[in-house]
Amino acid sequence: MELLYTSFSAAFGTLTSTWGRNYANSLPGASSRGHDNVVYRYTKPYSIFDRWHYVQVSSNTPTYDQAPGGTRTTTADAEKEGKGYLISGSDYQTFIPAISALDVSAAGSIYSSNLYYNIENNIPDPTGPDPTKYAFEAYYAPAGTSEPHINITNGQAYSSYGNPTYTSNNTAWILNELAESAHNLPSLLTGTYNYGSLYRRLLPSVEVGAGGQLFINNANLPNSGGVNTANDLKRSSFEVYTSSCGSRVQVDQGGTLTLGQPNDAHLATVRIGNLSLLDLRAGSQIVVQAGSVLRIVKGGTLVVRSGATFTLNGQLVVEAGAYICVENPADIATGPAGQVTADASAYRYANPALGLSGLACQFYPPCQPTLYLTYSSTPNRPATGPDPQPNLTDCDRLYTVTARGNGLDTNFSWTVDGAPYATLGGHPESINILIHNTDPFREITVTVGNNCTSQLLTLTQELEAEFPRCNAARPVAMFPNPATNTLTFEQAATSPDEQATEFAVSLYDGQGQLRWQGSSRTGKLNVNSASLPRGIYGVMISQGKTVVRQNLSLE
Repeated sequence: MELLYTSFSAAFGTLTSTWGRNYANSLPGASSRGHDNVVYRYTKPYSIFDRWHYVQVSSNTPTYDQAPGGTRTTTADAEKEGKGYLISGSDYQTFIPAISALDVSAAGSIYSSNLYYNIENNIPDPTGPDPTKYAFEAYYAPAGTSEPHINITNGQAYSSYGNPTYTSNNTAWILNELAESAHNLPSLLTGTYNYGSLYRRLLPSVEVGAGGQLFINNANLPNSGGVNTANDLKRSSFEVYTSSCGSRVQVDQGGTLTLGQPNDAHLATVRIGNLSLLDLRAGSQIVVQAGSVLRIVKGGTLVVRSGATFTLNGQLVVEAGAYICVENPADIATGPAGQVTADASAYRYANPALGLSGLACQFYPPCQPTLYLTYSSTPNRPATGPDPQPNLTDCDRLYTVTARGNGLDTNFSWTVDGAPYATLGGHPESINILIHNTDPFREITVTVGNNCTSQLLTLTQELEAEFPRCNAARPVAMFPNPATNTLTFEQAATSPDEQATEFAVSLYDGQGQLRWQGSSRTGKLNVNSASLPRGIYGVMISQGKTVVRQNLSLE
């Protein structure tokens, strides 16, 4: 559990030497002896006058998580601990959490916590906490009041606390939590049982035998195997999950497991956790209604034995690192709204730690192996680094060819123009090919195995390299204009790796006579214009077959 807290010594310096009795209240602080928004109140242990002191917050302070803290009540505690109260950082000091001691993940980590996270607004129903947001199934926070931490109250005023307003009945809540936590699910279920109580989310090990029906969030049935008339559930979406130490849910022949309700807003999610197993035996039946989800998380296992009936109108999600064994993929019937999402790194067999044997697992969902090639290229690669290549010109192209597809294994074999392509470090899915504009065509063949069939997949394609900037004319800037003693012609680059191309410059006077001529292959040409007569010149810039004409004034 992550807990961010501020000790009195860290927040208030030498205040630790003044401790006597003190009460730490959760925020927002309620009235205490006529003082509003009190964080905590304390007395000095060696004061002649038993006078209370208060630390308060502004009435504009936002609502904080009502998190549990601590309390010291008498100066006798200080005597027992010697000089503990006088030592900054003593482990006998009270702490006040700044954020949730309930491990509210939505409030951020201990290193980047949201100190203003309002649990009351974000988790509005304390009777049905969201297990994705914090680690506990329920919490007690009396609305509209702030009480000393860790006090057990039964609804009666406690004058010994010095404040008669601490009258919440958390004793009744605790007893109710303990009573309601009993799931009453037999280890062998041969009747009807419905998981729907907001207090029961942990799915224990159970064998659903012949005639047994295990429902998750069926609003038309009593909860937890009871006989009372069912009330409409408070939550339209309900989630249960197995323990992380391993639960086994086995559905036998004639047994049924149903998630959610058909044509109804009541949905269900079942998470099969690490080292847990959902084992659907031959003759069993599972129904995942539309909108409901069966989720197999990392380390969890789903086994669908041949002869089981799996009706999928909702979602089946198999996460990375989870295990799924389906002996006959035809036993899983996917309806119009049904959807299977299986991560590529999920294992297509049962978790070996479970000790299951005799399974004939097939790849699921069934895959049709596909293979295709993708191409990316660059005109320039650095001469240093993990994959050094010589600097290339605009008339060279380095292509990266990558094999992709569905159900492929990791051993790729390549040929280029009929010759085997030697790869370093195994059989990579990508190769690099250097191509010059004088020979732009390459025939590329890749062969790879697949996880769906025992046959090899082979694909041959022809690559035609493109050289859009090879021998292409690039703009040449002339400056300054008008000029006096020096004149510069410079080729503009559109990208850092673009190569300069050769260009030539000719200057003609007003009579059409050639006065100066030069060329450059570096992208820049400097002219000493001081020796040329003053006047207007015609400038001709040539790049291959491209000619650009401009006027120049020499002053």
